[in-house]
Formats: sequence, C-alpha cells, structure tokens
Amino acid sequence: MIIKINGEELSYTLENEKTVGEVLGSIEEACCREHETIVQVAVDGKELSSHELDLLFKQPVDADITIELSTFSEWKFVIT
Repeated sequence: MIIKINGEELSYTLENEKTVGEVLGSIEEACCREHETIVQVAVDGKELSSHELDLLFKQPVDADITIELSTFSEWKFVIT
C-alpha cells in the first residue's frame, strides 16, 4: 500500500494496524494535530464515494493499492 498526502509519498511504519481504516484513522489524527483536514480520498486515481470509503476501510493493510489524500489547512490568517 502506498499512501500519498497532497502528492507527497508518506513514509510510515505499521504498528498494530490490520486494516486500511486503522491506518487512515492514525493519519487523520496526525493531520488534526497539524490543523489539517482530509478533504478527499482517492484510490488508484479514482475519488471515492462514502460507500466506497466504507469498503476501503475494511481492506487489509497489505492491499496492493495507492491511496491519495488531499488536505486543507484549518489555520485562518488574520491581518490586523
């Protein structure tokens, strides 16, 4: 499984995750700490619907897929 965030390949080490959903949950938590929100998920170049996301989350971590995540920064800049 290859995971990209905003076009950059993510280097990660599996701990106890057994499903793609568990891996993506950990990534989502890391994004939240950096004030980022995942706004789009694509697999092998195809953006997923909510139903397809549910199926993705159940796949094993050894799935031969490329997951592309797009994020949006929650930081708002205020000029005073």
